[in-house]
Amino acid sequence: MLKSNTDTWAAAAKAATAAIVISNSDGIVIDANQSTQAMFGLTAAEISGQSLDALTEGRPHLERFVALFEYEGQSLQVVTLHDDAQYREAAEHLAVKMKVEGFGELAANIAHEFNNHLGGASGFAQMALSKIDDPARVQMCLEEVVTATNSAAQQVSRIMVFGRQQLFEPEPITVGQHVLDCKGLIEALIPADIELVFEIEDEISKASLSPGQMAEAILELCENAIIAMSERSDMSGQDGGRLTVRLVRQELSKYDLRSFYDAAPGPWLSLSISDTGVGMTDETRRRMFDPLYSTQDTTEGNGLGMVLVYSVFSRSGGMLDVKSKKGEGTTVTAMLPVIG
Repeated sequence: MLKSNTDTWAAAAKAATAAIVISNSDGIVIDANQSTQAMFGLTAAEISGQSLDALTEGRPHLERFVALFEYEGQSLQVVTLHDDAQYREAAEHLAVKMKVEGFGELAANIAHEFNNHLGGASGFAQMALSKIDDPARVQMCLEEVVTATNSAAQQVSRIMVFGRQQLFEPEPITVGQHVLDCKGLIEALIPADIELVFEIEDEISKASLSPGQMAEAILELCENAIIAMSERSDMSGQDGGRLTVRLVRQELSKYDLRSFYDAAPGPWLSLSISDTGVGMTDETRRRMFDPLYSTQDTTEGNGLGMVLVYSVFSRSGGMLDVKSKKGEGTTVTAMLPVIG
């Protein structure tokens, strides 16, 4: 049985998932555990000797919980660092997932109802044909057909948010090769003054996706990026921009995936679409996956594209992350678990 001693507590602090720092009374770091090193991407030796203020500079969401203690005649501090931003980001991802899944269930119910209307219209049309010599019966049947089709039209307007989603049939695909296959389609969309950069660092790893729907999602993201760069050109008077399509394979730890509540550590493919466009406000970024939400004029966009993008990747076990700042462009990253 372990005894409660200094070495036991030191070992526990080193292995703790919370970021823990020991500093002197002036806030100069003496030691840091592994979680702190992972949080800042530094070794314990690189952290040691820095002031806590310098170490946490530029991280406004980082909270400190300080406890004073005495050790071998020295006044020291044990500081626990809590990054509130990662929990808010995780909550945002969960909220988006639940919202889209909820709309998906609603759409399935509406589609079932629409199928009933269609069956009714077809049945009355066939009855009218069989009673062609009975004008009164034909008129009654046609009136029922009109009623059913009008009801169906109303249902279509409610289900159109998912109207572009075909039957989802994922298959193991080499993602890098399929992304490269989209290059010609993107080149056909992009204006001459925008530079297109492809950085495909993995051409062999596979993920479970519907190839056609993945291509549609990539084109949707590229179209949004082109619009954002066009808007920036209109505002600044400077033409051009850069659209970057990048694919890398990464080994991600539980810490790396902390903002995604149900993601498992392991190999992941990171597919990102980056632009140098106008960027988004925090409000736009938070609402970008809301069905029917759009920053464009209603004649130019219906707000359904990003719902499609989210659905394509999330139903493949993937996740979406968005980084954007007003005036500094946008990066949308699809994280896909590697299979095989």
